[in-house]
Amino acid sequence: TPCVRLGAVTAPERGGRVGMDDVAAAYEMTEHLIGLGHRDIGFIAGDARFAATQMRRQGFLDAMQAHGIAPRAEWLVEGDFTFESGMACGRQLLGGKGRPTAIFASNDDMALAVLRVAAELGLKSPDDVSVAGFDNTPSAQLSSPPLTSIRQPVGEMAVEATDMLLQMIRGEPLESRARVLPFTLVQGGSTGPVG
Repeated sequence: TPCVRLGAVTAPERGGRVGMDDVAAAYEMTEHLIGLGHRDIGFIAGDARFAATQMRRQGFLDAMQAHGIAPRAEWLVEGDFTFESGMACGRQLLGGKGRPTAIFASNDDMALAVLRVAAELGLKSPDDVSVAGFDNTPSAQLSSPPLTSIRQPVGEMAVEATDMLLQMIRGEPLESRARVLPFTLVQGGSTGPVG
């Protein structure tokens, strides 16, 4: 599975949906890493066909810019949300002479793959590299160390989406704006102060 350099950001379509603010969530996770002293931060985006990919990347870039940190182009890579692409991206980011002190992956599968690559290279997380993910899947909490991740309000999103569907069935007008629900940054053991 390839791991490629990221291209330009396109503006995501954000209206008429139920979800959370992926831009704000990625911004908060990036600020978490910066708050731990990390300035050399790699970012693994997901499949470019998905709006969430663009929004999470935008949140990362916005937070870096807000703190006056210019991300290194070679540390901005794209997987496809799979564990295999995370392995490829992890090797690309961690296998060279200079490596980031932290890596933020756009989902937990890719972040867990980075943890695997780090272990294969003899690197410890968070001592040698902090790793953060997105989605707070059950596997993220079962990893060693537990993954720092963004918890999406999946249950609440399902309730809101069902409510919208029922409104449509009843012929009631829908609000055109998106229904944005809160997220939570879940601190695991995979992120820590820069070494």
